[in-house]
Amino acid sequence: MTKEKLKTLIGQNIRKERITRGMSIEELAGVMGLSTSFIGLMERGQRGVTAFNVFKLSEIFGISIEKFFELPTLPGQQRRLSVADLDPDTAAKQKRSKLNSLMHNLTEQEIEFMIVIVKNLKALRPAVVDDDSEKDED
Repeated sequence: MTKEKLKTLIGQNIRKERITRGMSIEELAGVMGLSTSFIGLMERGQRGVTAFNVFKLSEIFGISIEKFFELPTLPGQQRRLSVADLDPDTAAKQKRSKLNSLMHNLTEQEIEFMIVIVKNLKALRPAVVDDDSEKDED
């Protein structure tokens, strides 16, 4: 997730909480000590929200801070933002770690089978020139 998408997510959640409580932008701005235009910019994700303001908003709305980081879901579901949503490299590392743990107790025959599968998957990808790539050891 990019910084802009994160600002938009937080802003959407601020707006949702404000509307749920029947508050106008003017009312929220007055309680926060901010201008109405600044509140509008935050809700549209055009201005970042400081940690202090997130804390203040959580007190005003009577909710936990993490509520501002929840991703939109189907009614009745809740999905919180994870580190993997913020950083694609972290997501890839988590997936590799999961794959490694799944392969930990495989038999020799199952490992050989997985090697064949991985080689076939790699063969399906477009050729990429990479001088630092690992050499295939058969």
